[in-house]
Amino acid sequence: MRRFIDRISEIISRYRYRTAFTDGKETLTYLQLETESAKVYRFLKERGIGREQFVTILMPRNIHFFSCMLGVWKAGAAYVMMEEGYPAERVSFIQKNCGSLLTIDQALTEKILSEYEPLYGHEETDVHDAAYAVYTSGSTGNPKGVLHEYGNVDQCAAVTPEKEEYPESVFAYSAALNFVAAQIYLID
Repeated sequence: MRRFIDRISEIISRYRYRTAFTDGKETLTYLQLETESAKVYRFLKERGIGREQFVTILMPRNIHFFSCMLGVWKAGAAYVMMEEGYPAERVSFIQKNCGSLLTIDQALTEKILSEYEPLYGHEETDVHDAAYAVYTSGSTGNPKGVLHEYGNVDQCAAVTPEKEEYPESVFAYSAALNFVAAQIYLID
């Protein structure tokens, strides 16, 4: 089975100038997605963050969150996604629970995108390496993390048939970014 990271690299190279994401204010092409994620990859690599290490992505919903996700995966690391507005106690609990080494927020994203040069390529991962964690609502106590491996990411991408030509289309995305279905939806 092909790895997701290889598949997305192929899609990026094929559709470089097509819109990957838009939030109504800004648009990100696949080429810009590649460049932004390569900058995040460089930033993480320079800090020694890689396989099986967690990074928190804590930012508002915008076109750059996927660049951060992809940059974390290029580093071979794992992420836990949270949207701004989470209670500080919940953020702190989740970060400690998963052992997050770094938090990428909007301010850090802007710094990375403006000050770092891209590092193209990616680290090799094992299918059983941690790719991301999703935390429950915590309605019955503390939130509980569910770990997803790179093999899960590869499997999710594999169920979407590859086409010779993908149509340009736009669709609304409304799920919370930390919801497991959201991750699967973004992978497909």
